[in-house]
Amino acid sequence: MSDTFGLGDVIPFEGQQYPFPPADLKSYGKFARWLKALAFSDVEEMRGTVPDVIYKERLNAVAETIAARRLDYGSEAYEAALSSRPGSQYLFYLRLAQARPTVTQELATRIWESEYARCLQEREAAVPVPN
Repeated sequence: MSDTFGLGDVIPFEGQQYPFPPADLKSYGKFARWLKALAFSDVEEMRGTVPDVIYKERLNAVAETIAARRLDYGSEAYEAALSSRPGSQYLFYLRLAQARPTVTQELATRIWESEYARCLQEREAAVPVPN
């Protein structure tokens, strides 16, 4: 993740320079907490839409997953989440906020989307499109 979008130590965006340090242990810990909260949130969204017994089973399954540390740093689920678009965006935000605490998640997402679009354009320009 340290080379997200091939960026260096600073990201220029809308006339500002944003320091972009490698993720530290605190950021990885925050990512794990985000992942756990997301798991509970997904189950919570089912409440009232599925029978209560199914809701409770899913809630218990998430609690057991967390207790077994299957969402902690280094786990298969953690690594998969890092590779997902939402996970990549969230760690991107954590890295920006690590150096500049005033960075909001909304701003980080805008920067991420801009860099993602830039990378796609560069890739399309580098790879000839067959006729």
